[in-house]
Amino acid sequence: MKDSVETGLPSRVASATGSPEFLALSVDGRHLCAVTSEEDEYWIVTRILA
Repeated sequence: MKDSVETGLPSRVASATGSPEFLALSVDGRHLCAVTSEEDEYWIVTRILA
């Protein structure tokens, strides 16, 4: 996946919502990326869908 606007997507999301959490799906629907935070940890999950 590529952020077509610029770099720093989690930072931009956090400045708008107060949290860096987001979910992104590629245009073809095959690649999923999610970022979440829990207490003082950050989790990045990626998945290729068949």
